[in-house]
Amino acid sequence: MELARLGLNLVLVGRDLTKLQDISETICTYHGVQTKTVLYDFSRATTAKGEEALARLREAVDGLEVGLLVNNAGVATPHALYLHEEADAEAWARMIRVNLCAVTEVTAVVLPGMLNRGRGAVVNIGSGSSEAIPSYPLYSVYAATKRYVAHFSWSLHVEYKAKGIDVQCQVPLFMETKMTTGMVTRAGLLSRLVVRTSAMYAGEAVALDRSGTAVQSTCPTFATGCSGASIISCRTTSSACTVSAKTSGSGLSSSSSGN
Repeated sequence: MELARLGLNLVLVGRDLTKLQDISETICTYHGVQTKTVLYDFSRATTAKGEEALARLREAVDGLEVGLLVNNAGVATPHALYLHEEADAEAWARMIRVNLCAVTEVTAVVLPGMLNRGRGAVVNIGSGSSEAIPSYPLYSVYAATKRYVAHFSWSLHVEYKAKGIDVQCQVPLFMETKMTTGMVTRAGLLSRLVVRTSAMYAGEAVALDRSGTAVQSTCPTFATGCSGASIISCRTTSSACTVSAKTSGSGLSSSSSGN
């Protein structure tokens, strides 16, 4: 919503068709920007169904001037867990595909266009669990995937900064999202002073970036993982606000707006 308030056109990418359409209609109604939707279950990244979704994503952004990518989708275990206690190996695989593989694949989709235009920005959402503290026991796989995001971001920054593309990794601590409901007590042990809502964080992040490089630039925007969805913002010549639904896919177990 913060990006739409800035007048950026959006392509929403996620697993839930109804939610995508609802968000698209809300954005069009209140902010007057254009939207598209693409169904993509990030937990299927690197699989055959994931390749089909990635092809739909490439088709959706083909010809659009995507200027900012925000990789924001993430999943974690619902509660603290020793590694040997997780009997479902596929749960770890899904987490790795969402937090690591999808970030890499989606970034690779938008970089060629940014390179051709000589400008753009990539914002990856990491986690304080991998940067602000020395270890994160009982959430070890999650922290490891977020450590990858941090190093991936830094290396891309070095690779592409001379080509006009800014890459950064934001590392919030606890955020009030579906992913953290098992971590934050309802009794309020972690108050609003410590736990920010996704809306609060997004507003602060956009305000910060406007004083820097990413959103201040004239580039349009691409964001992934808003409540299990991705958001792409782009320039088009049409003034109409359209919502296009693609073929369906299965869902993520959870998603985060910044943990």
